[in-house]
Amino acid sequence: MKIIKIVFLCLIIFTIGLLLLKTNTSKNTVSEIDNRNLIEFNLASFPNILEPYLKDRIGFRNELINFYIVFNNRLFHEMIHPIYEYGKDDYVFFKLKRESVDLNFLEDFCSFLGKVQNYCQQRDIPFIYCLNPSKITVYSEYLPKGYVFHNQFNTLFIEKLKEHKINFIENVDLLKEKSKHEQVFNRKYDAGHWNDLGAFYGTNHLLKKVSEYFTDVQQFTFDDFDIDTIIQKSLPVSKFIVNEKVVNLTLKNPSFSSDENTYNGITLNSQHKAFTSFRNNCKTINALFFHGSYYISRTKFYANRFHHVVGVHNYENFLNFDYYFNIVKPDCVILETAEYATSYNYFDKETMNSKQLNATYESVKELPHRSLKIDDVNNYSLNYINDSQLMEISFDVNEEIAFGYFFSKGKEFDLSIYNQHVKLTLLKDDYDEKTVTIILF
Repeated sequence: MKIIKIVFLCLIIFTIGLLLLKTNTSKNTVSEIDNRNLIEFNLASFPNILEPYLKDRIGFRNELINFYIVFNNRLFHEMIHPIYEYGKDDYVFFKLKRESVDLNFLEDFCSFLGKVQNYCQQRDIPFIYCLNPSKITVYSEYLPKGYVFHNQFNTLFIEKLKEHKINFIENVDLLKEKSKHEQVFNRKYDAGHWNDLGAFYGTNHLLKKVSEYFTDVQQFTFDDFDIDTIIQKSLPVSKFIVNEKVVNLTLKNPSFSSDENTYNGITLNSQHKAFTSFRNNCKTINALFFHGSYYISRTKFYANRFHHVVGVHNYENFLNFDYYFNIVKPDCVILETAEYATSYNYFDKETMNSKQLNATYESVKELPHRSLKIDDVNNYSLNYINDSQLMEISFDVNEEIAFGYFFSKGKEFDLSIYNQHVKLTLLKDDYDEKTVTIILF
């Protein structure tokens, strides 16, 4: 008996030692299981940091969690998972929280949309906002038994958008109607995003709105795609087995090609780095499209319809709107957000409220200002960014400047001014030193 106890104790010590030995100490690590950054060790927070750090980084964490998930699913048909849960009829949803609406956010967000819309309107450029629903909204009848859902967010948000006179469309009603007869979100796979069918209907609705301003922009038909199904074996960011047959639409005649190299080195938020740029033979328009994860892998539903479209992962990048506008000089600006990703967690309150966008120079030119040439400013420099067509201009000023403009080759650009240091990023083709004029207010 004593030998058994000693062996058992040694086994425990060995197991604990192995788990500690295999502890993941890498920095900036994202968990494949719960799709988030793992806790970083901070000596200043010791010893309080020790327990959560080890929970996140202990050896074989993913394997142990996956085993526990599979064990509960097979024995009890329960989904014990950090980010997913079962609803009725085996529908899978993101982990549900109590329904609530932050009215302060809705006001701040709509006010910021108003700033961007006004900026675009002053330049005779349409701004379109598109609200896409979450799966819990479209398939609310399959939510877990006992979960009460009133769709308060969309109802109040749409009212607020109308109050602020934002030019918008919403795909909430459209996809709920389609869901009565078609599967626009998969039952299990990719619970956080629409499927190809949902993307087809939702994007066509958006293209219809764009065509109100640019009649050459056309919607798709099902004849533009080959339609089949593929088997998805497991949930994204998880090894949870689903083996679900999902719809797959393949564009028959894609005519677009990537020119992302043009924008190598473009500034993107470290958490939201998705960026695309496509050119097409069609004689339509150039569009700047800020979008969320609904579109990261679904460019096939819009790229064929624009002469040139630049896609930027939204959120913090959208709050830096004028930076991208200077570079792209679009004919149309589009913003898309998913219902569950429209909150202060994605759009910083302070930035939204403090952000100022330039009026057009034409509307303020009677105000006192200085008109300068390159030789009139200090430390004027050009920085060619990576192997791309981007260039950054910077210079210093010796006084407090509220806002300013940069003119080159007849085009107007907004200057970014901070602590008497001025910056601007634009395409090389838009720069001609002989035509440069700098206006400071």
